[in-house]
Amino acid sequence: NRVHMMNSDQLYGFLEEAYENDGMRMPRNITRLYHLDGEGLGPVDEYGEPTDINVYDTDWWNETTQTAFKHSYNLSVSGGTDKLTSHFSIGYLNQEGIVMTSDYERITLRVNNEYKFNKWITIGQTLGAAYVKSHDLNTPINEILLPDPFSPIYAKNADKQDPNYEFNKYMGSQYSYYSNPVAKLNRQKKEHLNRNIDGTAYLNINLGLKGLDFKTMLGFELP
Repeated sequence: NRVHMMNSDQLYGFLEEAYENDGMRMPRNITRLYHLDGEGLGPVDEYGEPTDINVYDTDWWNETTQTAFKHSYNLSVSGGTDKLTSHFSIGYLNQEGIVMTSDYERITLRVNNEYKFNKWITIGQTLGAAYVKSHDLNTPINEILLPDPFSPIYAKNADKQDPNYEFNKYMGSQYSYYSNPVAKLNRQKKEHLNRNIDGTAYLNINLGLKGLDFKTMLGFELP
C-alpha cells in the first residue's frame, strides 16, 4: 500500500500553525522554499512574505515507485526408451521491484540424462546453467519519505541529456537537506551479474544383493 505524505499546502500549513502556537513567525527559509521559482529560493520581501508565487508540489513516493510486474515462463520436455531417459528444462523470470530501477532477471537451463547398459550398470549426468542479473535498491524507503514536497525533481530549464547535469545532486541540494531520491535511483544503479554452470556424472552398479548398490559421482561448478 502506498504511503500518503503531506503535500506542499498541508506541510506549509502545519509548519505555520506550529510556529504560531509557539508565538513565532515562520522563518524566511521555509517561506522561500514553499515559493520556489525554479531557479533557486523564491523571493520574499523584508517581512518574509513571498513576492512571487510558483509552488512546487512533489510527490516523491509517486515519482519513485511503480506497479511491479512479474513474468515467469518455464518449458520442460521429458522422454526416453527402456534404456535411455532424458529431461530438458528452461526457465525465465523477470521480477520488477516496487521501487523504480530495482529488478531481478534470471534464465535457467537444465539437462539430465540416464542410460542403462544392462540390469547391473547405469550411468547418468546432470548439467545446469544459470544467468542472473539484478539491480539492488540503493535508496532506503525512508529516504523517499524524507524530502519535502516544496523541492522540485529537476532544475528548471536543465539539459537532462548533459552528462554533467546532476539534477539536484545526491546528498542534499540547494533546495533541501535531504538527497533527491529520483537522482539517486537513476544515477547510482547497482547492477549485479552472476553466471553459473554446474554438473554431475555418476556410475551406479547393482551388486546383485537386494538393496545394495555401488555408486560413484563426480561433480563440478563453474562461476
